[in-house]
Amino acid sequence: MKSWNICGAERWSSWESPEPIQQRSDLRKTIRVRPLPIAEGNYYGTRLSTVLLIERDTGKVLFVERDIWMKVEESGGVRLGSKEDQRIFRFTIGEH
Repeated sequence: MKSWNICGAERWSSWESPEPIQQRSDLRKTIRVRPLPIAEGNYYGTRLSTVLLIERDTGKVLFVERDIWMKVEESGGVRLGSKEDQRIFRFTIGEH
């Protein structure tokens, strides 16, 4: 059986870095990056989380995409996304 190394996943220490991101290389230590101000009113951070599930026998697919951080237009800040900030798609692939 073939072993897969996906994006160097074994190097990820956690979902979020325990220390604040100080330099670009720190981004390698985390999967979910909290918003970092990079310019007036602009941020860098993890934008989306995506889940794709496929039933092998039926070809049914569940695709869920959720916004992790949302920009708050009124204040120019950001907020953590919620279930209301997700999109769900269900469909079937292949001939069954």
